[in-house]
Amino acid sequence: MKHKWFIVWFLAINVLFGLSEFKLTQVNTLNGDFKDISIDNDKLYGLTDKVLNIYSIKKVDDPILLSTYKLKRHGEKIDVYNGYLYMGDGGGNAIFFNVQDIYDIYIEFSYSNQNHQNYGIVIKDSLVYEANGKKGVNIINIKDPYNAFVLSSYTDLVDARDVDIKGNFLYVADGPGGLKILNVENPQSPYFVREVKINGFANSIKVNDNYAFVAAEDGGLYIYDVSNPYAPIKVPYEASLDFVGANALAFKDKHLYVSLENKGIEVLKTEVREYQISKEDIEPFIKLLYSKILGREADESGLNYWILEVQKGRSATSIAKYFFDSPEFKSLNLSDEEFLERAYATLLNRSSDPAGIRYWLNQMKNGVSKEQIFYGFAFSKEFQKLAGDTYKITPFDQNDQLKAFVGRFYNFVLERDADESGRSYWVDKLKNGEKSAKDIALGFFNSKEFKNKNVSNERFIKIVYKTLLGRDADDNGLKYWIGELEKGVSREKIILKFLSSKEFKKIANSYGLSI
Repeated sequence: MKHKWFIVWFLAINVLFGLSEFKLTQVNTLNGDFKDISIDNDKLYGLTDKVLNIYSIKKVDDPILLSTYKLKRHGEKIDVYNGYLYMGDGGGNAIFFNVQDIYDIYIEFSYSNQNHQNYGIVIKDSLVYEANGKKGVNIINIKDPYNAFVLSSYTDLVDARDVDIKGNFLYVADGPGGLKILNVENPQSPYFVREVKINGFANSIKVNDNYAFVAAEDGGLYIYDVSNPYAPIKVPYEASLDFVGANALAFKDKHLYVSLENKGIEVLKTEVREYQISKEDIEPFIKLLYSKILGREADESGLNYWILEVQKGRSATSIAKYFFDSPEFKSLNLSDEEFLERAYATLLNRSSDPAGIRYWLNQMKNGVSKEQIFYGFAFSKEFQKLAGDTYKITPFDQNDQLKAFVGRFYNFVLERDADESGRSYWVDKLKNGEKSAKDIALGFFNSKEFKNKNVSNERFIKIVYKTLLGRDADDNGLKYWIGELEKGVSREKIILKFLSSKEFKKIANSYGLSI
């Protein structure tokens, strides 16, 4: 058998053969009780209940109070961008201040909407990404600030308190919901990517280079490597502080500013240190695969090979799939139930539960392939925690997700295993942007192989439901769509109707794809 690891990016440099950890060194303390902080160029803005304090931080170890500005209402969160300061009061009011002259601050414009809660924001180009508490996240178009309007919203959050953006991804401090990551490549249609549970109330977030820093009040400070937003990995750090009460964060260069409730602002120098993933870190995972999948001890050459592959960056999902696909495993001729037991033992590191076994056996009975079931386990939160937190290996990457997505069309439309040359063709098209999720679906349904099956109208509709909605057809739906076909509506038009559904969008999004 043969066997990549996870790649840490820092300052846009690819550092091979290692994981990262941070050293946070205390540089200075700024006294005060701040609700939020923000940095613009060489100035730090600190918000107390009704006062805005502005400091010069040209000298990190010697901040100077430049001016104060008394507010007419209390604020919850602030963000400064190109000489303008946004303040949300958590109660439906948002105010934009002109702070280009810090000695002559004035309100540029404001808006009030009782359907908003207005906590943290981040501004990118002409869009405001706004944490809206229990009502989720709003994306607001402020190209004309006097006629701002909500472009879209994402509401499936617990209590969004702060946001930050990097590339096409929005990072949300979701209160008791932890860290949430959304894809906002199309700001009119944001979708969920990943969730990370943390201890504490996630109140502030800042993304610097490829690391997300989360202030979680009594839970302290958390750091995650988000070079792959679909599989964030917790990063350890060394510091003399416990960060209990952390409620706000800001960054300037390599310095992290942490506001601690009733304790002021701690200024810390951040140093990222790369260290090689040791054989001792990886070995237990590889031995688990040999033991639980193949039912034997690892041979020395195989063990060393796979350890090296992890150090090169190969994902845990890719490695595990190789074991499940190996001739050695297939020669065991296991029953469906035995296959599932090994999937539980390997990918979830636990025994199966009766309800789970019944569910997966029923899925297999209804035509779901073992490969699709494998990916169901591999993309689970349990496996992500096992691989990422326990073994420090990237649980899965984009390539795993795209292979799984294309594989479901081979499984449900062509009703066979994927041939690797065909799968690679479609995966490459998705990777380079030549094809969308919708294009892949149309490609399979319009293929000569599928059309040559000459499936009945009833069978066609059942396949469409299973493939594009991820469920069996209900009786009423089945009857309706068969009726449409009998009226002369083309199969392609029906496929397009299903492709425009929220259910298909959700499926595509779960693989990191838009439609």
